[in-house]
Amino acid sequence: MEDASETPTVTYSECQELPGKATAPTPADLATGVSLTTDLSWTAGSGATSHNVYWGTSSSDPTSRGNQTGTTYDTGTMACCTTYYWRIDEQNGAGITTGDLWRFTSGAVVPNILGLTQSAANTAIVNACLTVGTKNYAWNASYAKDLVCAQSPASATAVSCSTTVNKTISRGIQPFNCLPTSGYSTQVTAFNTYVTCLWDPTQWCAYSSTCTKCGYQCHGDADGVRTAIPNNYRVAAGDLGLITSNWTKKYGTYPNGADPRADIDHKQTSIPYNYRVAAGDLGRVTMNWTRKDSPATGGLPRNCPYTDTANNSYTKP
Repeated sequence: MEDASETPTVTYSECQELPGKATAPTPADLATGVSLTTDLSWTAGSGATSHNVYWGTSSSDPTSRGNQTGTTYDTGTMACCTTYYWRIDEQNGAGITTGDLWRFTSGAVVPNILGLTQSAANTAIVNACLTVGTKNYAWNASYAKDLVCAQSPASATAVSCSTTVNKTISRGIQPFNCLPTSGYSTQVTAFNTYVTCLWDPTQWCAYSSTCTKCGYQCHGDADGVRTAIPNNYRVAAGDLGLITSNWTKKYGTYPNGADPRADIDHKQTSIPYNYRVAAGDLGRVTMNWTRKDSPATGGLPRNCPYTDTANNSYTKP
């Protein structure tokens, strides 16, 4: 028989409340121009022990990314100029509290288009959610002709969607045309850019983007060799041979491209032909055919102070 004097023991379990909502989202709700590598982060709701992450491009049903204990989520590299939706459902032993739906729009990053063809560069720009801008041309020794040699903005720059990306196309190594005067020579490029350099009768027009020295080649002496004394012609068969063997060759590495020495006038024919050795170079040779060195007798070089000490050839730079 039970002892009526004994008091029964009653155990009470603690009643756990549902967790509070997640707050303080990063990126902020409605943010724009968000970096493509931004991670999601938030402040945990009160009492939450884990977090159900939902993130994607659907506003009605963001993709479930699983349950985790941390309060950051790595999105990887997001698509450019895309609106993303996300929410955090907080969880504990009492259940789950559905979070607010947040959204943000990613920005864009300028791609590296240096060294690409115009077509490939335009495709890269469009794929980066940006706008193809202006196209300019410039001489450039680092990038081959017809490749992009400069861009603005620079690659890896974070920009707004549809930002315009401008590019500069390489014309290749800069040529120039020597026109000697008394002591100095004005060089005229194929596209009418003027620079001044010291005239040196022992040198040839430098095949580079920077004017250094120029000399006999301007008058048609392509090979830098004179015929045997006593004729001592400055412009003769060797120069004509260089012209004819490189006739209508274009820019490029010799021997597939033209020999730089044969490009006497340093001008191209009109695009699209773009021949490097053509009628202008032949004209320089024929105009000065079999001329000698003495300016007094109408020879070469003309209007240039110099003392002739060599008999056959000069060293090219």
